Amino acid sequence: MRPLFRYGLPDSFDPVQTKGVMGVDDQYEYFVTLPTEQFVRSVTPMLDQWMQQHEIPQVYLDIKEDSDYVKGRFSLFVSSYWQLFFEENWESIAPQFVKEAERIYYAVQDIPALLSYLQSISPAFSLDEETRRLTYSGCDLDEQAQQLILYPSYYYAQEPCLRKQGTNAHLLYSFS
Repeated sequence: MRPLFRYGLPDSFDPVQTKGVMGVDDQYEYFVTLPTEQFVRSVTPMLDQWMQQHEIPQVYLDIKEDSDYVKGRFSLFVSSYWQLFFEENWESIAPQFVKEAERIYYAVQDIPALLSYLQSISPAFSLDEETRRLTYSGCDLDEQAQQLILYPSYYYAQEPCLRKQGTNAHLLYSFS
């Protein structure tokens, strides 16, 4: 499964697509019911990037032959990864995610609260008073984003990372 994660995350993990997935059972249900065609579209960009620098991976050949089988293997991989690395810590970490979700909920109630919240993540955020749009210095986004998607992470220990994909801006940041 390495080629599926080496150059990014499949967009089937995108919070917009996984809205409502709040626990392990929800995640399992999500992957089981995810249409195979959507799963294949989700992993194809990572496989394409992999093949630019490496030989064709077996998972690529397997997707061409039996994409349902690969999707099942992927679901098993994600489930096993969860059990091995996260399940034991989840009870202590989960309340922190709930607290961060509450902070986000209250922050989006008005512009000053949102700006204050975003500046607590990174002082690079500001508000252009003339256009009433959020800006982020230090990151040249070619076009305006229509939506800012937050990725709070307990494990991410670097400076906040803002990337634009399509019409959305994605902000990965640590809250621990």
